Amino acid sequence: MKISQLKRSHLITLLLVVTFIVFGFKNNTSYDDNSNYIDDYKEIMIQMKDYTLSIGELMPKEKYDFRPTEEVRSFAEQLKHIGIILDNQGKNVTKFKQFDTKESIAENKAYEKKSLSKKEILTNLSASFDNIISSISSMDDETLNKKYSFPFAPKNMQSMRTITMFIRDHITHHRAQAIVYLRLNNIEPTFYKPF
Repeated sequence: MKISQLKRSHLITLLLVVTFIVFGFKNNTSYDDNSNYIDDYKEIMIQMKDYTLSIGELMPKEKYDFRPTEEVRSFAEQLKHIGIILDNQGKNVTKFKQFDTKESIAENKAYEKKSLSKKEILTNLSASFDNIISSISSMDDETLNKKYSFPFAPKNMQSMRTITMFIRDHITHHRAQAIVYLRLNNIEPTFYKPF
């Protein structure tokens, strides 16, 4: 009797899981409708901006030059890197412009090495987020589906929708490194904000 009740319990659980998978993930967000994707993306990027700036605020200005080892970017350089790449993506990638990768890398490195105060870095980073959010928010479905040959991977054409995901991923990658730098300095990072 107990075995049959156990099997019944497992079957009910399985049916509930399948029901959740089939119906739970099906919501009113359809990315065939551009407005939903853009609205969702904008909201996520606003949260990413707030979260990233809060990480930048936590590090004391006297520790902005901290780097765990000599060959990696300092804390300040991580934040400047996020900002300069957002600027480059805003003026080139989201406009489907091709750009010279060597020039871009040189420009990025020069900005990362530029002497800026904590306040200047965070102000510039905030503006970079605002610009990319504005640039992507103005896109329509046709633009999001248009293919772009990213200069760092020219043989791999991607839709702008996919490129927008890369933009988020790049921010997350470098912000995570900055969070590790905080922890190495015994600073508790801001609690994670997914969206």
